[in-house]
Amino acid sequence: MKTVLFAGALTLVAAMQMGDGVSIAEIATVDARVETEHVSLQPGFAPCETGASEAVSVATVHWASSKAALASMGGFAPAPTAAKFMSIVDAESTEITRDVLDQ
Repeated sequence: MKTVLFAGALTLVAAMQMGDGVSIAEIATVDARVETEHVSLQPGFAPCETGASEAVSVATVHWASSKAALASMGGFAPAPTAAKFMSIVDAESTEITRDVLDQ
């Protein structure tokens, strides 16, 4: 399936260090649950890509608008699956970049 984003769409890239002793398999399992049980259910969600190395987890999430992305980010922390994800990463190492499609 091809994803087509229009002007005003927003892409977020979040990268963070994984917690001590967290395996790639564990982060992948928890990340998949976050996507299917929370993020993909948010209004304005357009597909995302995720990946991990020995030390870093990265997610690239596409949104139909900045408003949709901000609303989702505001509801992320209280979501049960997000809490599990945040418990296995170093939250303070999180770096988020945003890219808005202008035209």
